[in-house]
Amino acid sequence: MAKCTLDVCQMTACAMCGNIAWHCGKAAPLRDALGAGFTDWDKLAQPGSPAVCQACVFVMGSKPPETFRLWSVVYRSDWDEAPSSNDKFAYLKGPKTFATTKADMGPVVDTLIDPPRDELAHWSVSIADSGQIHTLPFARINWSDGPWTIRYEREDVSSTPREFAEILYHAMSLLCAGFIREDVLSLDPHPSKLVKHGIDVWRRHAEPLRSWRRSPHLALAVTLAKRDEYEHVRARADAARSRPDSGRDEQRIDGQDTSDGLVAESEGRAGGGGGPREELGADGQRDVQQAANRDAPKRFGQLGLFDEY
Repeated sequence: MAKCTLDVCQMTACAMCGNIAWHCGKAAPLRDALGAGFTDWDKLAQPGSPAVCQACVFVMGSKPPETFRLWSVVYRSDWDEAPSSNDKFAYLKGPKTFATTKADMGPVVDTLIDPPRDELAHWSVSIADSGQIHTLPFARINWSDGPWTIRYEREDVSSTPREFAEILYHAMSLLCAGFIREDVLSLDPHPSKLVKHGIDVWRRHAEPLRSWRRSPHLALAVTLAKRDEYEHVRARADAARSRPDSGRDEQRIDGQDTSDGLVAESEGRAGGGGGPREELGADGQRDVQQAANRDAPKRFGQLGLFDEY
């Protein structure tokens, strides 16, 4: 792990996360911190910056098993205490964070189809499938139960809780019927499988997935459960897709489009705060959600969870 030895201005943005106000004034030189094998230069929040903050140095560093590269990570601000993570993750444990391998994706599933509903709650999900790619540094911060974007390997996957619950429900239904993951991803099973597992079942659940064929959304859905969990995950997805609409599910919240919308250097927040700020809208009502999304962190690193490292 690169050591934080480069003195930088307090207002210098971190190249990785764009964080300005929360790092302590010490940072690592960019190429020392990211290493020779780093290839995601186009994903940097501030590509012109020469430094990486301490939190991102920590998140990008270390070797297996003590590296975030191997773990899928969920952060939720509404957790008083995160679910118990794998013991091997203890070294990397952060506040309100849950880390797991494919062995236990339950909190990941729950967060994607039933995110926190409080307007000021924020959360992020990064999913490591291969264990070879850094996903956590690029994880977006989502707000409440509106549209979300998560990091899945090298992809930013955007959806809504209800939309993804529909995808997950139909994918799990096909897997429960006996079709294999490749059948679901391609939506083109061998005719013998249609005879064996039921063409009516296939038609009922494959047709709603046609527009998602070979998409990262469908790949993500079939990654989220082991064989012995298909029925359980299917039931959870079915319940989530039937849940009354919150009114935010179809709303493209300010700051949650397909671009990063990262905080520019001129917009640095003074002091150690940076959380959502209450403002009064034109009608005299508090527009908490828009203020929160405009003024708050956009990437995981900006949360400052690992600044002490």
